[in-house]
This record gives sequence, C-alpha cells and structure tokens, in this order.
Amino acid sequence: MRKHRKQDVPMSRLRCFFVVEVVMAKKNLLIVDEDEAYLRKVGDFVRESDVSDKYSVRLFTKQETLEHFLSSPEGQNLDGAIVAKPHLIRQDIRENPRIKWIGLDEAGPGLRTEPFPILGKYQPLRMFFSAIDEFCGLDAASLPDRRENCRV
Repeated sequence: MRKHRKQDVPMSRLRCFFVVEVVMAKKNLLIVDEDEAYLRKVGDFVRESDVSDKYSVRLFTKQETLEHFLSSPEGQNLDGAIVAKPHLIRQDIRENPRIKWIGLDEAGPGLRTEPFPILGKYQPLRMFFSAIDEFCGLDAASLPDRRENCRV
C-alpha cells in the first residue's frame, strides 16, 4: 500500500475533527464554622455528591485561618461566596464586592435575607446547597438527589 505524503492527499479526503470541551468554572465557596463535626459532614457530602462539580469548597474552623487564607495571593483574588456565622466575618470582608457573603445560623431550613442573607445551618445538605445556588445564581436542579447522609 502506498503511503501518502501530506501534499499528496487531496483536501477532500482530509477530515478534521475538533473537540470542544466546555468547562464551567467552579465557584469558590468557603464555609466557616467552629463545629468540626458539622464541617466534616459537609465535606463528606461534597465529596459524595456533584456539589464539587460546581464549587471549589474550602472549610475553616477558625477565624484566624480564614483570614490568613484571605490575605494570601489566592485569597486576595477570591471570587465566590463565604458562608459563616456573622461574628466570624470582619466587616471589610462582608463589604468586598467580589465575595458574596451568607450568614450561617443555628435556625431551621431556608434562606432569609434581612438584614443580610442568612442560611439555616441544620437542614438537609441538598437544601443547604440549593439555597447557596439560589443566592449565587446557579441552577439548583443540577445537584444530585441524595437522600442518604444528608442531615447533619
């Protein structure tokens, strides 16, 4: 069989295929709470669900660690959301226009909005992340419907 050199192959026989992969940029999501067991459950849910397809999640148990991260080059360029109890977030962080801030409360499910967005801590994690999706403007329907291990 004769091998063709590049210039010998007629253009009509050349086929080019381009694969275009659309990669949705993940939103940064920082969750801050002193309760390590709670954050461990949130981390488990993120790893076991498709939440990690939408969010790059970082969990913090100490205000100092969060502030250290936010002062790093990566943290200074952060564009995303922080979910935390109001006393754990300084006013200057709350006022940063690149960061959406959601308060974390011991109350029940839902997202309340006065005087700032407040998210109930103890609710099914699917609802928790759906409320974050709603606040951040993401489609909540793409989250998996996982019923097991969904309460903390």
